[in-house]
Amino acid sequence: MARFRFGVTRYPGVLDAIERQLAPAGGLTCSLGAGRVHLVLRGVGATRWSADAQIAHALEMARAARAVLAADARAPVRVHAQHAIVVRYEDVAVTGGCDVRAHWECVVPTPAR
Repeated sequence: MARFRFGVTRYPGVLDAIERQLAPAGGLTCSLGAGRVHLVLRGVGATRWSADAQIAHALEMARAARAVLAADARAPVRVHAQHAIVVRYEDVAVTGGCDVRAHWECVVPTPAR
């Protein structure tokens, strides 16, 4: 028997607001899970950026996501602004007829209190 996989999205309105703010043209997926906010940016070539550019962009994305979370009226949402944020870049290319997948991930720690 096949197993069905499904997930429950917590606070979809807030996650959509973060996605619209950080990537209005699309390509960003935002989710909450395991006590962290996960931001996944796909198909923008970010895995080929310099390390300094990747870190700067990841920190800016985390700052913007925290601002949206902190501005929400609900306390359970605001608490997520104090959690670590995972920023992941994913790119796909075809090289020599092969599907090549690259990813880069950064866990932005909680802000100092």
